[in-house]
Amino acid sequence: VSAALDVVAKEGLMAKVGFDYKFPHDQIEQAAYSLIPAEQRPALHLSIGRTLWGYQTADQLSDRLELIVNQLSRGSELITDQNERIRFAELCLVAGRKSMAGSAFLLASTYLLQGTVLLNEDSWTHHYKLSLELHSSCAEAQFATGNHSGISISVNPIMTHGQSLQDKMRAYYTLLRSLGAKGQQSDAVTCGLGLLSALGERLPSTPQKQDADNEFQKTEAMLKNLNVADISSGKILVDAQKASAIKALFLLIRHAHMVNQMLMSIMICRMVQLSILYGVSKESAFAFAAYGSLCSKYVGIDAACSYGKIALSLVDRFNAKNVLARVTCVLNDFLIFKEPLQSRLPSLKNAYEIGLQMGDIEWALTDANIYVLTAIQSGRNLSLLSSEIQSFMQQMKVYKHHTLIVATLYNRFVTNLTENTADPTDLALDSDDFVGMSQEVKRISIVNRGYFLRLWLAYLFGNYQLAADMAERRWEMNKSRPFRSSSLANETFYTGLTAVMIARKGGSEAMRWKGVALAGRDELKKWMSHSDWNFAHKYFLLSAEVEFYLNNNLEEASKLYGSAIESAKKHSFQSDLALAYERTAMLYESSLNQTKALEFYRLAHQAYMDWGGITKARHLYEKTLA
Repeated sequence: VSAALDVVAKEGLMAKVGFDYKFPHDQIEQAAYSLIPAEQRPALHLSIGRTLWGYQTADQLSDRLELIVNQLSRGSELITDQNERIRFAELCLVAGRKSMAGSAFLLASTYLLQGTVLLNEDSWTHHYKLSLELHSSCAEAQFATGNHSGISISVNPIMTHGQSLQDKMRAYYTLLRSLGAKGQQSDAVTCGLGLLSALGERLPSTPQKQDADNEFQKTEAMLKNLNVADISSGKILVDAQKASAIKALFLLIRHAHMVNQMLMSIMICRMVQLSILYGVSKESAFAFAAYGSLCSKYVGIDAACSYGKIALSLVDRFNAKNVLARVTCVLNDFLIFKEPLQSRLPSLKNAYEIGLQMGDIEWALTDANIYVLTAIQSGRNLSLLSSEIQSFMQQMKVYKHHTLIVATLYNRFVTNLTENTADPTDLALDSDDFVGMSQEVKRISIVNRGYFLRLWLAYLFGNYQLAADMAERRWEMNKSRPFRSSSLANETFYTGLTAVMIARKGGSEAMRWKGVALAGRDELKKWMSHSDWNFAHKYFLLSAEVEFYLNNNLEEASKLYGSAIESAKKHSFQSDLALAYERTAMLYESSLNQTKALEFYRLAHQAYMDWGGITKARHLYEKTLA
């Protein structure tokens, strides 16, 4: 054969590389392949696969594994001997695991699905471990590729033939993740509560605030005499049933956040309790990060950060890259009140990339959205950010993930500021596609986010009544479900600014709106004590608006505007700097100091341009400088 191939190689139809022969061009390969009758090709591929497999040593097999599996797969329907089919299924499992380890999820799903096809009903009796591992791994690979419809094909046989609850756990985990990714959070929670009950962890399905408070107090009492080092270096969890319960809680908490926040709080507390009582695991890193988020609301930012340190310490201890995406996401909830906002961007981007590599799609894509929101709020150039948003959205489309809905909102927000639009305040929140997507995933938090983004745009473009309407809608939604998110500071800031402009008009609602403005100012002052970097300019600017429009104290307002400009410039908040310039210009304009007004309007125009807010810059120019 070698001699014949050498002749072909001399004619240029093949290329010899060491002991291997390759076609020098795809077209030559296709032409040669077309000469083989179609009905003979499966047998030829099977023969090649068998020959290659038979000649490989154990060390060589790894290098040619994919080639062998591909050849055997193309002739697999001709394999009739069940022993050979089982041996080939084992090979598919090895190839699938190798591809999963290399984050080649689509390839892995192909190999693993081929392995399941080679099995039959008797395989669950005579080759139980192989059948269980192939179906469990195949379901995980299908999830990692976003093929949610294919997951049931692998999960259902496990639920039917699995010999114990522990054997079914991986299938349950994948099912919970898939339900969440499709936006079916209620179904995920219902399924998860049943699973937890079977694992000995009964939780109320519709808890009230008192239930959550009791669980929090119980957890606080358990933590009272422990320090960071005690927990971070504590015993490792070995109890299989408790480990399964922690893993289930680990997956469910995000979905509970969308369904019932009291239940979410109880789940977080239960994870922490199990970690203290039975030992820590890599999932415990997420437990303490999430507990820190709870503490940021009920105890304080400093307490939250102490639990954040435990979370990061556990990530390092277990080298837990597979939980990094969700730990980073949750830590961001309170670290934004301590660390410079811009400094969060590299961590979020890294968590997104690591999450995709590790197959933690849900949290990786969530980190992408938080990255975008944080970038917008920190004043990142909108033109540069726009290309990043497109990249994130493409990944969300690939994985058919509901995070695309929020990303679409951010994309519209940025587009309205960077491109010509008929109405820059319109985010198409009433469009059929947005309403349909939001109802499909049953997430009113998405609508709430849309209302806030439109409030922001409405204020920037001077439509204060629209901004107030958006605030009212958000408050109405918050009555049924309190929201707290990475946009809390900007929500407080822009709602406060809007409240000033509505209160100044007088009327029966003036005092209510003034109260909103003053409450927002007080919140910003409190947060400023934790991070002057992030909140000083916001506090100064809102205070300046209160003094100017509500107290008619122009001298004090002028000083506060100056402080807002200085702080925003010093800490690189480009969009807030532009706004501070603009509002300062309005002060001078009202004082009939047209020279100073024009000076600050020009500064504002340039600052908006530097931010990338071309539409807003044009709007300002046409209104004040044209």
